[in-house]
Amino acid sequence: METQSRLGINYNRLEKIMKTIHIRIEQKYRDYRAAFQSIDKDFNGKLAFKEFMMTLEDIGIKLRLNDFKLIFSSLDYDSKGVVDFEKFCHVNVDRYSLIDLLKKVSYHASCLVRSKTT
Repeated sequence: METQSRLGINYNRLEKIMKTIHIRIEQKYRDYRAAFQSIDKDFNGKLAFKEFMMTLEDIGIKLRLNDFKLIFSSLDYDSKGVVDFEKFCHVNVDRYSLIDLLKKVSYHASCLVRSKTT
């Protein structure tokens, strides 16, 4: 896949992790809104990396730091350093396509490169 190779993303690894997180969220919470509200410890409507990682660990998601970074950076497709509710919902692999998420990552990365060259 062009998007994946251009961004250096291991699609199979990302898909496996996203499915694991999705299953655990569905087991633990009644819906994604409830999950997000529980994870958003400071109630600002945004998840910083540390907040995201610690809460996933608290609900039983044990990953290497690089895998947490892979998931977070994929969800933070516009590179703002936070994941809001809309971005967080991309973990829901039943509803959102991982390919669509990677296209958003690619689009925002190309916009960033263009803005730095102009």
